[in-house]
Amino acid sequence: TPANYPQVNSSAASDVYKRQHPNFKSVVTTSFCGLVTRSRFSDGSIIFQRDDLRVTPEKVPALSDIGLTSSNQPYIESRLKTTSDPGGKWIVAHENYTWDAPRRSQLLVFDSRTGQRLSELLSFDLPINDAVITADGNHWIGGFGLRFGATDGRVEVRSLPELRLVHSIRLSHPVRAVAVARDGRWIVAGGGRHDRPGTVSVYDLDSGTPRTVNVRHPNKVTFAKLLSDDTRVLTGSIDGTIKLWQAGTGEPLAPAIRVGDRLGSVAIDPTERWVATACTPAFGGVSAPRLVRLWDLQTGEPIGPPYPHSGGVTRVTVSHDGRFLASTGSPLKVVEIPQEGRPLSELKALSQILTGGQLDQTETLQPVSKSSFMTQWKLLSKKYPRSFQASVEEDNHWYREQLSQAQRNKDPRAALMLLNKLIAIDAGDPSLYKMKIGHLK
Repeated sequence: TPANYPQVNSSAASDVYKRQHPNFKSVVTTSFCGLVTRSRFSDGSIIFQRDDLRVTPEKVPALSDIGLTSSNQPYIESRLKTTSDPGGKWIVAHENYTWDAPRRSQLLVFDSRTGQRLSELLSFDLPINDAVITADGNHWIGGFGLRFGATDGRVEVRSLPELRLVHSIRLSHPVRAVAVARDGRWIVAGGGRHDRPGTVSVYDLDSGTPRTVNVRHPNKVTFAKLLSDDTRVLTGSIDGTIKLWQAGTGEPLAPAIRVGDRLGSVAIDPTERWVATACTPAFGGVSAPRLVRLWDLQTGEPIGPPYPHSGGVTRVTVSHDGRFLASTGSPLKVVEIPQEGRPLSELKALSQILTGGQLDQTETLQPVSKSSFMTQWKLLSKKYPRSFQASVEEDNHWYREQLSQAQRNKDPRAALMLLNKLIAIDAGDPSLYKMKIGHLK
């Protein structure tokens, strides 16, 4: 449903960030010009709209390097994003300025239902790169630091809704990704500088003290997520490396996933068995592939072929039932993910029927016994009849392959039998009749 977002400022960019509200019936959007809007999914109507973070010419410093629009007005966009708590009580908006100024970011809290302002407008000396809210909605956690350059960063923990500072964790690099445990005990913070490898670690939320040694990535860490058991951490760096590791020790739990290109976005399926990744070329790059791909978390191997995009991919997300994969960019794509609900034991038996072999304890392929083969065939063909039925297209392809082999072996009797099968399947192919007449002669 289209929703109209008023142009607050003639020089503001029209791009819109979107975040689904926890009640799944509305969407919270933020524009580059500093407008926060909550709208209904059903008809696009506006529930509330706030312009407290609106960018105006008065806020822009008189610097010569600020660009002008086509109408000769200052180009004064900002980067505004929101975070919502799982219970849907608060909307916390943080805004980063794109120009060089003493105030590089601002922070504000709204009531999620009414849009009422609940905190003072706070200003900071560093941009806010990522933010999360604890499951109980009591704390906001933000990662600060310049995205470019060799500067320090920090993590701030603030109470909600008043934004009182609980404590600040100072780090020797910009913080670009933060995550929090569901029980609120741990914080994960990662980032890095351009002149050294990326690092990520776990900290105690109440005290801010580190709980693990730094886990290293080849480059800056841009993604961090604690899985549902709060003992496993998934982190990704901009070079395309994704790691699964133990929250308490930092030890790896699976082989690293190596996407092979610049990592743009990561999404985890609801069962936490696989992840989806989006690759985007570096700024100004045009040759890098723009791909969305699924990866097995336990093996680090890709699952199925990639989903290519003609344009850049900005984000990938998985539906709550794990059935659909949506990726935004040019164009927007939504694909249905093939589902497999059969037990592993039955899938192994089906593979043995298909190949006639099985792996022993030394991973050596051994033939399946005739009795085992027939037992599995009778059991599974009755339970999954469609798996044992070939389509017309599959029959056509298989008989044509067999016909080619019979002709190579100069076996006219076998070829004639196969031609009769093919004519029954594909009666509209005149070449089959010509071949049959040739064999009869």
